[in-house]
Amino acid sequence: MRRSLALTLLLGLALGQGFLGVNFWRESPPGEVVQRLVPLSPWVRWGGAYREEALYTRFDLLWFRDFLKASQARGAWVQLSFRQTLARPDRLHSQLEGITLLTPRALSLGHEPDWAAEHGLLNLDPLGYAQAWRNLALTIRLLAARGLIPRLPLYGPSLSQIQRWDWLEAFLAANRDLVEGVDLHYFPFQRVGLRTSPDFLLAEPERLRGLLREARARIRRAAGRDLPLYIGAFNLSRDPADEGPYGPNSPWAALWLGLTLGVFLEEGVRGAFYWSLYDDGALSLVSGGGRVRPAYYALLFFRDAEPSPRTCHTGGLRGYALRGGWVFLNPNPRPQKVRGCPVPPLEAPAWGLVRYEPQRAEAFRFAPGMEAPAVTRIKP
Repeated sequence: MRRSLALTLLLGLALGQGFLGVNFWRESPPGEVVQRLVPLSPWVRWGGAYREEALYTRFDLLWFRDFLKASQARGAWVQLSFRQTLARPDRLHSQLEGITLLTPRALSLGHEPDWAAEHGLLNLDPLGYAQAWRNLALTIRLLAARGLIPRLPLYGPSLSQIQRWDWLEAFLAANRDLVEGVDLHYFPFQRVGLRTSPDFLLAEPERLRGLLREARARIRRAAGRDLPLYIGAFNLSRDPADEGPYGPNSPWAALWLGLTLGVFLEEGVRGAFYWSLYDDGALSLVSGGGRVRPAYYALLFFRDAEPSPRTCHTGGLRGYALRGGWVFLNPNPRPQKVRGCPVPPLEAPAWGLVRYEPQRAEAFRFAPGMEAPAVTRIKP
């Protein structure tokens, strides 16, 4: 992943407020890009590797406030720089005062400490990081107890992959009484674009299901209780140069994304944040001119999803009930009719997605080879 001022757009973190998200790493995106977010009504998580390199300025916070308004976001989830706060503890109070002007839903402390340690940017091992995080969190709690800042939920440890078990378990053992949400990242491949078949795309979501179940079990053992799980950044690949027929900006990525979101939902993930919005090569969701990549349509189809939805898996299809209707995914080489589900007659395209909205009596279909979703009227 490139250096990143990751503004992570959370499309909801709590029941009734949505589930999906998307990151971006540049300030002041073009208006055409911002407008692509309006249909999603997102929550925003501000953070990323670049955000670790500097403390916030007043300009940063004013710009971010304007961004929230322009994108019609629900609100903010903000990251406090872990490394810079350790270096300048005298700035912690003023940083938090500025951040709370945004009325953030939650506060993340740092970003991918395991990655930073491996690249020489953070001189801490898992145990040292866990204790340093605890010291910072206790200071923040003390400021809130004295009435100097509002109390904010604290999330961590924002690891670079789900399966960094040594970092996760050390963190939870030290901070089980302070952390209120677990944030992990997920990038299953490094380079995928030039592979010769989509088989790996279709197999990966079930491997992910196993990782999520193991993560939940380890969280329960290490913390002594269940904690909300968030996927703070994810994509098919971590490489912005990963072009090709099966890469993150290909039509196949929309099917992979839909299947992945379905697994997140079924496994009770509370929020999932796609990487990234724009100006990040093959990982971009939208071009600088506002043209969307295929993955955008998968996010749009799932925009009103909630964790642990009602499902209807039938005939090789995966079906999920949303607030505004249903989404069906077809990981098969032929179109499939939806049978045995509480919807009118529908057909999912080969390797594609279909969203049915009963209030509009319309179905939206998207699959490889299509530039945009096709819309058809559906008789109730």
